[in-house]
Amino acid sequence: MMGVVLVLLGVWGPDQVVYDWVQARRSPTLDVVMEGITRSGDAEMVVLGMFHGALLADALHDTLAFSHLKAAYLGMAALAPVITLLKGTFNRPRPAPPSPRWNASFPSGHAALSFYIAGYYSAAYPRPEIQIPLILWAGGVALSRVYLRRHWPSDVVVGGLLGWVAGRVVFRYRERLWNLRF
Repeated sequence: MMGVVLVLLGVWGPDQVVYDWVQARRSPTLDVVMEGITRSGDAEMVVLGMFHGALLADALHDTLAFSHLKAAYLGMAALAPVITLLKGTFNRPRPAPPSPRWNASFPSGHAALSFYIAGYYSAAYPRPEIQIPLILWAGGVALSRVYLRRHWPSDVVVGGLLGWVAGRVVFRYRERLWNLRF
C-alpha cells in the first residue's frame, strides 16, 4: 500500500511541488531557526524533554506523570524499529544528496517521534493549552525536515501519521504498560 502511495506521489509530483515551494522560502535566519527546531525532535532531546516534563508535572502534583513517562518511553522503543524497518524496506533516497544521514528518507523518524509525543500527551492531557503547543511543535519538526532538505513532504506526512496513531494506541493501552515490571 505504501509503495503504491509513493509511486503515485512520484508520478503526480506533489512531493516535488511542495518541496520546491518550501525551498523557495529559505533564508539564512530561517536556516538557523529550522536547525534548532529539527534538533528539538532528535530522540535524545525528546527523551530529555519528556523526563523534565514528568518532573515538572510531578512537582505540580500530577500523580500519573511518571506512569505516563513509562508508557510513552515503551511506546517509543516499539516505534523505532518499525520506522527502521520501513526505511529499509522502501530505501527511498533523501531529496538532497549527499545527505549527512546514513539511512533512507521514508518515513521520517523525526516526524514520527514528534507526532508520537504529541499524540500520546495530547490524549493524556486533553486541554488546548497542552495540545496546541504539542501539535505546533510536532508540525514544526516535520516542516523543518523538509526545509533542511532531509525529507520529502510525503516522508513527514506518513511519519507523522504513523507517530500520531502509535501515540494514541499506546495511550489507549497505557495501563497495561504501567503494570509491566522490569
